Order: sequence, then structure tokens, then C-alpha cells
Amino acid sequence: MLGKEVICVDAKRIPAEIPNHPAEGKVYTVRKTFKNENGRWGIYLTEIVNPAIMCTAAWGRYKFEPNFAEWRFTDLLGQPLDVEAALREELETVEVEVDKKQGA
Repeated sequence: MLGKEVICVDAKRIPAEIPNHPAEGKVYTVRKTFKNENGRWGIYLTEIVNPAIMCTAAWGRYKFEPNFAEWRFTDLLGQPLDVEAALREELETVEVEVDKKQGA
């Protein structure tokens, strides 16, 4: 998933406290992914870096760089992103490569 190019398809209603945000129709590169406390995946983009903001969670307050919901993006072919499936596929690829190196 890291380094994958994605297209922003929904830049509506991004919270005002996030100063830098994607533009619809523009291509971006995935810098990092993050599973939010609500179980949804967020995406950090290489081209956009935001200052940390204060957040309140069940366990207390903390600062973090805001991310953008995966549903705001598609792949370059227009298919919806599925961060979890992409990470699972990457992990399976790594496991196969390790097995080959170990002669399994």
C-alpha cells in the first residue's frame, strides 16, 4: 500500500482544523496507513503533511497528524480502496518470499 498512487474522489466536508487537504481528481501517493479507533482505515499522503492536532479518545487526549478516510480515494483504475485487503496481500507475498528463501 505504501507508495501506491491513488486518486481523491471526495474532498467534501473535511474538518476545518485540518489545514491541508486533498483536491478531488488529483493523484496522490500513500505515505502511511493507520487504523483509527473506530476500526476504519486512514491514509497519509506524501504530498500532504498536516500539523498535529489534539484529539479525544476513550483513553484520553493525544496529538496526532490527521489522516484521510480510505473511502475518499480510488486506485488509478477508479476502483475503491481496500487498505485491509491490500495489507493482507502484501503480508502473504512477504510470507511466500520468506518461505522460498528458507527452502520451504
